[in-house]
Amino acid sequence: MQGSGNKPPWTLPAKARYGGYERQQATKYFKLPEFEAPSFFPILSLLPQRAMTYIKANYPAEKFEKTLLLLWDYLFYQHRDVSKPEVLTTLLTEDAKFTPSETEAIIAATGEKKWKDALLAKTQEALDLGAFGAPWFHVINKKGEESMFFGSDRFHYMWQHLELPFEDFKILPKGGQSDSKL
Repeated sequence: MQGSGNKPPWTLPAKARYGGYERQQATKYFKLPEFEAPSFFPILSLLPQRAMTYIKANYPAEKFEKTLLLLWDYLFYQHRDVSKPEVLTTLLTEDAKFTPSETEAIIAATGEKKWKDALLAKTQEALDLGAFGAPWFHVINKKGEESMFFGSDRFHYMWQHLELPFEDFKILPKGGQSDSKL
């Protein structure tokens, strides 16, 4: 946000109100449990971001993805402050199932220049591509054509760019049956 000059939506009253409505609609649509931002949100997320930068570079994608989802769960469902080293340590060891020595290495890496610089470089790369918030996607199709997409409601544009087959949204006739069932 800071690097792009954007303002977080919760700092603008109209966006904050709408964000709550949109969150409820999205959790219903994706069949997820409703959640609320914790009272201490927003957090200074450098510690978990640096940890994830290290994990992504040193572990399989599945381990990275599982840990990323746990960060979300801890913050927005359990209301545990993942910016605190002791909370992040618990997440890594107890739920992400890193060994104590792996967890120690991950936490130590968050203070190392190499991983601080890696996160800064990745952030700058996103800014250079035009990112201004999340979710932001930089996508390259099989022709080598690049495109950027912002927002969770742009997946169909992304799939078109990638030339992937997909079913688009459509309103069904009265009675709720698609044409193929008529």
